[in-house]
Amino acid sequence: MNLVPQILAAYTETDNYLFGQLDDAINSNNSARQASVQDFRRFNDNAYFVLLWGQLESEINVKFATVISAGQSHPDWAERRKFYTYNVDKTKFEDRLSLLLDKQAGKGSAWALAMRYYEHRNKIAHGKAIEPAST
Repeated sequence: MNLVPQILAAYTETDNYLFGQLDDAINSNNSARQASVQDFRRFNDNAYFVLLWGQLESEINVKFATVISAGQSHPDWAERRKFYTYNVDKTKFEDRLSLLLDKQAGKGSAWALAMRYYEHRNKIAHGKAIEPAST
C-alpha cells in the first residue's frame, strides 16, 4: 500500500477545491451549482475509494501469495497438502481474505470490515455509486 499517502493527498486537495466551489455556490444561493458540485464530490469520493481499494487489494494479494507459496513448499507433506487446491490467480477475493483474516470473528472484525469495503467497491464498479461520507 505504498501509494496511499499520495492518493490521500490528491483526494484531500481535490475535495478541498470542490468544497470551496460548494461554499461559493451556497453563498451565491445557486442551488443548481450546489447540486452539481455535490455530484462532483460524490464522483470524487467514489473514484478515490476505488484507488485506495486497489492499494488494499494489492497488499492482500501479495500476502496471500506469500502464504500459499510457503504452504506449497512446506517440507512436511501433511502441511503442504493443505495448500494444493489454492491457485493464486484464480482464488476469489473472499477466499483470499479468509486465509489471512478470521472469517468467523464477528461483525466488528477486520474481515467483516474488508468485506463491507469490498461490497462498496463492487457497487461503484457496477455503476451504483455510494453516497459521500459527508456533505
